[in-house]
Amino acid sequence: MDQKFHLMVWGSLIVFSSVVFDCTSFQAAPSASSALTEPVAMNSYDPDQSVSSDDSVSQNSTVVIPQKTMTIEGTIEQVMETSPLQLTVTTNSGRYFVALQDDTTVTQQGNPINPLSLKPGLKVHIEGQQSGGDTQALKAQTLAIQ
Repeated sequence: MDQKFHLMVWGSLIVFSSVVFDCTSFQAAPSASSALTEPVAMNSYDPDQSVSSDDSVSQNSTVVIPQKTMTIEGTIEQVMETSPLQLTVTTNSGRYFVALQDDTTVTQQGNPINPLSLKPGLKVHIEGQQSGGDTQALKAQTLAIQ
């Protein structure tokens, strides 16, 4: 029994050693194309541009999508009683999904009105910001009943 144990230990050590040797002796051969590639030079230099940062590399970065200002005129097709209020507005160029914000100004003949008085069939003029990347959705800043 003792001899079998020693054989098993030595056999395991030999296999383990060969695996370690194979792993440490591997070197990737450089490709022919990497030897011919020249470094790329900067196209422009901004002396005010920061080249280093004290910020942690692990911080999540956020992508800022520029918001496009939009103006539409059309007819309210649907009022969704959500919070904040959402509308579907039909225009000559298609259907738009409009989200009213808490600070959206809603007027009729220049006078402020309660957004809850909006209903299907009303003609409206809306100014706001494109919502995300959707060209048919906007967040209303002002809504005027015509």
